[in-house]
Amino acid sequence: MRLWTQAAAAVVLGMSVLAGAAAPVCATPTSVKKEIRDDLRQALAAMAKESPEKHLFLDKLKKAGASYFPELLAPADQVSRYQDNDKRRQMVGVYLVDMSYAAVFEKKKDSLRYAQDLDGLLTELGYNDKKVVAQYQKALKDFNGPQSKKIFKDLDRLIVKSWSDILGRPGGLELAVDASYGWCIEMLYLTGEIAAQKNYDPKFLGFLSEQEDMTRTFTGILEVFKNEPTFAELVERDERLTVLQEISAKLKNPGQITQQTVDEVRVVVTKARVELMK
Repeated sequence: MRLWTQAAAAVVLGMSVLAGAAAPVCATPTSVKKEIRDDLRQALAAMAKESPEKHLFLDKLKKAGASYFPELLAPADQVSRYQDNDKRRQMVGVYLVDMSYAAVFEKKKDSLRYAQDLDGLLTELGYNDKKVVAQYQKALKDFNGPQSKKIFKDLDRLIVKSWSDILGRPGGLELAVDASYGWCIEMLYLTGEIAAQKNYDPKFLGFLSEQEDMTRTFTGILEVFKNEPTFAELVERDERLTVLQEISAKLKNPGQITQQTVDEVRVVVTKARVELMK
């Protein structure tokens, strides 16, 4: 099941959809519309198109010998603890990563739990797709049945379609930016922790260096908004731009990633992740 290949890439690709939209995009849950200038649309589209293939490497991690570490994942079944919409949007990105990580390692039960949490967060944010909910229920009933592969494939397709639809709605820009931050932090966290679990094997250090492209791309997206007063909050929230700039600086020399580099990145990422999940 290629949940990572499709769903996680949809977060970044959604930036292209929003950036290229003909109509103004609402960046907050209020009724105030905030227009994106044409040059900003073009910049977002260019940066979003730059990186999708760079993010499709959970399969590569598995093939390289990575193991499944459920203790690294965010706590499941705790959607109710996130009462703030900013946190909910960020956790959408976190759960996308965790759902995909479980799916790549064929941990159907865990993948479903995170898919359900993802649906719960989106419902709290005002988005709900009854078709997806119905497919969750069907997957749970036929978890190990003969049709389970087809059911999970259909669930995969529905999740991706639902996510794409959400990105085109009012409020989609803020959701995309917040979710992308959560996604970046969780991917960096998993990659760094797996490298440490693998005793800093050089090939796993290389996987962390690949994250520099993702971090740089999203940092660039935030910098597009930095000098736009109407979007400033998206940049200032959680000091995310500062966090990502610090990580990018540590990963800027891909051929020189060492155990010390990994541990320095892990400190920054873990602190950001703790703040994100409060």
